[in-house]
Amino acid sequence: MARQVVHIGQRKTGSTWLQEIFHVASAMGLFAYEREAIWRWSRKHDWKTATQADYDELSGLLAQYSTQDAVISLEGLSMRPPEAVINAIAAGLPDAKILMVTRNPRDYLMSSYTNNVNSGKSAGIEEFASKFGGHLKRSHDLRGWKTVSDDVLGKNQIQFLPYELLQHDPSGYLKEVSKLIGEDLEPFRIETNRNAAPPGSVLEVMRRINAEFEANPHPVQDMREWNALKYILTNATGYATELHDFFDRYLAHFDMTFELDAFPEKLSKIVVPRMKPLKPRAIYKPYLEKYGLLQPVAAE
Repeated sequence: MARQVVHIGQRKTGSTWLQEIFHVASAMGLFAYEREAIWRWSRKHDWKTATQADYDELSGLLAQYSTQDAVISLEGLSMRPPEAVINAIAAGLPDAKILMVTRNPRDYLMSSYTNNVNSGKSAGIEEFASKFGGHLKRSHDLRGWKTVSDDVLGKNQIQFLPYELLQHDPSGYLKEVSKLIGEDLEPFRIETNRNAAPPGSVLEVMRRINAEFEANPHPVQDMREWNALKYILTNATGYATELHDFFDRYLAHFDMTFELDAFPEKLSKIVVPRMKPLKPRAIYKPYLEKYGLLQPVAAE
């Protein structure tokens, strides 16, 4: 019987890295791989307004792989309603397994804030965090995903993996993905981090420039060259890890404040109950503190 795995997210969990491995393994004939068509579908149908007919279209895209060993990947699917996505998968690939890689909410928030600054926004970290609850309700509704998957696809058809394992042991992480897919992906493992984050001091400089542009709009903001320069800046400083301490020292006189002192309690109350399915999983045991799951999880 053909094996299919649908990798649905989360964002901020090394998806680009994993997708490159899928792409190379597919090129070597291990399985069919699809992302582009699913990405185009997602761009076409906003999550707020997507209809049943739109999700039927997604089912049709998936069904093209129903007779093949296949991996389908789009991290953005994790931000859509679980019922809509799982039912669409079930209609197109009824025997598919689901992979969701998770990231602890504090680091997820910080990565999201980095992207917010890179995209030209000027909000400070505290302001950004105070408005992040609605996003976390969708991004970390792991309870919802497990419940719907168990009901529609059957028990144990969804697997959660911690991004923290990828950070600490890429080979061990890839071994877990390989077990789910049924193919050894280690020969195709790559080392490059394609989305290296700049140090906080550099991001704070960018945030202040963004704030100046918001207060005093300038034609340079619309230049392709400006966007190219930002891309070069964030990647160059992100990859130059040996220089991060230098950047921080050099920019110290700006009195940078970038790190979040503590993950806000109001966000913990929102997100921790939604992550409850992770708590009994042995693979998450080293990371329970990061996820806020060491204490009993209160009902929401």
